[in-house]
Amino acid sequence: MGATPAMPPIPGLAEADYLTSETLWDLTELPDDLVILGGGSIGSELGQAFARLGAKVTIVEGAPRIMPREDEDAGALVAAALEADGVTLMTGQNVSAVEGRELVLEGGARVPFGTLLVAVGRSPRTTGFGLDKLGVEIVKGGFFDVDEHLRSKSNPKVWAAGDLSGYPQFTHTASSHGSLAASNAILGLPRKVDTSAIPRVTFTHPEVAAVGVATNPAPDGIQISTVQHSHTDRATAEGQPDGFARLAMDSSGKIVGATIVGPRAGESLGEITLAVAKGLKTRDLAG
Repeated sequence: MGATPAMPPIPGLAEADYLTSETLWDLTELPDDLVILGGGSIGSELGQAFARLGAKVTIVEGAPRIMPREDEDAGALVAAALEADGVTLMTGQNVSAVEGRELVLEGGARVPFGTLLVAVGRSPRTTGFGLDKLGVEIVKGGFFDVDEHLRSKSNPKVWAAGDLSGYPQFTHTASSHGSLAASNAILGLPRKVDTSAIPRVTFTHPEVAAVGVATNPAPDGIQISTVQHSHTDRATAEGQPDGFARLAMDSSGKIVGATIVGPRAGESLGEITLAVAKGLKTRDLAG
């Protein structure tokens, strides 16, 4: 089953000649004018990649900023990098319709496109499998209604994992869920889903890697500590000072989240993810 690229209910979009993150790879020539609907991780990654290949790229995002689910400062750094690569960012712009080869924005403005890429997330693929005949309840968004053990609440003989479960749609989640659901189903184990330490990485340049609670804005009662890469010798020596490492800690000093922006951020996040998963404190990490 898995998931499929989500299609927003925009009039005219279904009839448009659009690409998704799955069909984009069928291109045999570089698009002259690529417009990307969606400025999340997928839209930002692909937008920067095609801009660096030489395409004219425009990203249209309904939220006030790109990568709206990530740390605000991280999003700002990626936005600056995209613009430096020649990408045009149109944030806070909702699309009301697609007419011909133009996006019609809510304010009436039009954005012409040569090639349109829809990158607004992914939807679970749960229709057409006869799940209703099995008594499996599908909830809002098309997800399985599962408990904390990934077992269907409506049919205890059915289990779901990854993108179908309603939990964060990350590769690491699917990998962890697959093991958990299979062992629970086959061995009868009572293992529960733990979402406190699910890592995620956006492979732009600079990379953005995050885990645990939000770091900006942070939840109430969370302490934040930030080191700007411009203050570190290695980043300065390598000529890549744009970035930061930001830790989120609870009142006892335990690390509960982090955001890292910069080269090899994804690799650096592993250490922090372990700290979050094991309830380590900053002194443990420093040691």
